[in-house]
Amino acid sequence: MNSRIICLCDPLSSTRATAECFFDLVREPIRQGCGIDIGYAPGGRKPHGLLPGFELERFQALAGLEHVSMLASAQATTYHQMPEAAQDYLFAHMPASALLLTCDIPPWLRRACLLRGVDFLDLRQSPLRFGRDMWVALDSSNGRLRSRLAADAITEEELRLEAALLGANMRAHRARRPFDRFNLDDALVLVGQPRQDVALLSEIGHAQCLGDFAEQLRTLAAGRHLLYMADYDYFDKKSIAFAAYEREALAVSLGVRVDVCTRNAYEILSAHDDVALAGVSAPLLQEAVWFDKPAHTLAQPFTPLDETPATKGAYLLTHFNELLAPAFWHRILAPDTPAPRLARLPMLDRHLGRETLDDWGEYDKVLNAGRHLPTHAFEHSGAHILRRRIEVLERTQQTLQMGTTPTAMQARIRQLRDSKQGQTAYILGNGPSLLTLDIEALMERESFWLNKAFALETKGFEFRPKYYFLTDISGAQLWLDEIMAMPADIKFFYRDCYDYLKEMRPEAFKQQDIIAYETSWTAGSYMHEDDLNFSYDPSIVLHNGTSTVLLAIQYAFYMGYARVLVGGVDLDYSQPYFHGGKTANSLAMMNDRTSDMYQSFLVAKMHFEKYGRLLAKITPSPNLPLDFVEDSMLIGHGTSSCPA
Repeated sequence: MNSRIICLCDPLSSTRATAECFFDLVREPIRQGCGIDIGYAPGGRKPHGLLPGFELERFQALAGLEHVSMLASAQATTYHQMPEAAQDYLFAHMPASALLLTCDIPPWLRRACLLRGVDFLDLRQSPLRFGRDMWVALDSSNGRLRSRLAADAITEEELRLEAALLGANMRAHRARRPFDRFNLDDALVLVGQPRQDVALLSEIGHAQCLGDFAEQLRTLAAGRHLLYMADYDYFDKKSIAFAAYEREALAVSLGVRVDVCTRNAYEILSAHDDVALAGVSAPLLQEAVWFDKPAHTLAQPFTPLDETPATKGAYLLTHFNELLAPAFWHRILAPDTPAPRLARLPMLDRHLGRETLDDWGEYDKVLNAGRHLPTHAFEHSGAHILRRRIEVLERTQQTLQMGTTPTAMQARIRQLRDSKQGQTAYILGNGPSLLTLDIEALMERESFWLNKAFALETKGFEFRPKYYFLTDISGAQLWLDEIMAMPADIKFFYRDCYDYLKEMRPEAFKQQDIIAYETSWTAGSYMHEDDLNFSYDPSIVLHNGTSTVLLAIQYAFYMGYARVLVGGVDLDYSQPYFHGGKTANSLAMMNDRTSDMYQSFLVAKMHFEKYGRLLAKITPSPNLPLDFVEDSMLIGHGTSSCPA
């Protein structure tokens, strides 16, 4: 048994928060379990456990640190190779027979301990983070300690059960959200890491990046669609900018398009889609194997878990709660001494480790993304009050903006006002009745087409819309190429779609006339909720009619059309769309929405009639509450109107 335990953070790390937290967490459990006071790490306000005379600043100076502001560069330079003078100074102050307790031990210190016969026990967060709480990775140079750790380690069977549990959870969640569609088949996800991640540092202190492995990536990318995701939460501008830079640089170096991956880590791993992953050393790559996903780690992982000749002494995993148990430390460090009076704290919370270290990674999306509980908690804690306030603010904004200088987008939208005064517009939905019309003739007229209308190409038509509307963000992701390639005089994108497509296809965006529109989603502002909810100025906001058709109708009114004729809007979701697909939502849900749409069309019709204009339908569509206007020039003969 080691008579003393010395805590030591990486002496050149610019952040000590995680290491200090681990030391604080185990200090009392080790004292109760083993009767040893581990003290504190050098560099803090509390006395450290090294021999008297050790000064952290002196060590840092010997390591080549000239100023505290240069810690990051000094750490990069010495992370693998520390000057001998600094090593000698540290170990000259190491008590005999001491166990060095470290967190994220740097390679130089690991190597020095092995050469000098100093035992160490290293703690770090596990790269596998899909468990119900955080796991901790441990490794020791002491054979006896390592054997005891192995006896307590999490087994392969447990890891597989945890992965199966999370996978089932995520797939069930995906099945409940059919409107949030995605397809990762034949994709290769390139996993980025934060630039400051020490795991990226090579032997010579170079911060490796995906671009350094371009040749391997070209081989892996053969026949696959490339997606880029950052395996870290980033909210600061520098991290966001770096992620964008790395993705763009990859596209240049690989000579292919690299799109943004919009799915989170556990959506990717749990999906049954044929998707592979590649990266430098991101933890996500180590998680992939437990979900039977192929993953390619291009450099040495920061926390090796697989025992191989190259990774001798791979880390072992234990539960976070074990670190808090005196009985655990008694078994590991002092099994021959009397057992502690209290083995462990009772009834510890799930996610205690994640909460304590405030490190949730991608797991926060498992708990919150699209889940009912956080949504309902918001609803039950005053959401209706907030919505009323937002509604007041929106109406106030509309009033104020009438006399203010418009934004560039507002100015573009206002150029459309009354630009088609007295003309006739055709707004076409995607219902089966669409194919009863003369599609080619409609393409030559002032026609508005929506969402997946480009599927008319599969029916033999050339799709060249005058105006095209897109509201579906999932569609923007699935139909990216079709949407940006289609010719149209003007494209109208819902703001989320606009931002996504602009990021994904910036060059194509510059060459097209594309308008972003905003829609109010607050309660009380939907068209069916109030007869006044009809937009006379889309540059400010559009009222939601639960159908893209109704957004296009408000734009057509603003553009001054005297007659707006609607076709292919059947309000019958028991039938497939003209292209054969059906709504991803349940029929019961769509029946509820159909009732809202029905009322919204009546509201729109009322506003048209108020100003002596016509809103009518040109397909029979018995569920659509508009008057039927027959246009013999547009009547086809069923699907026979398709070209041969």
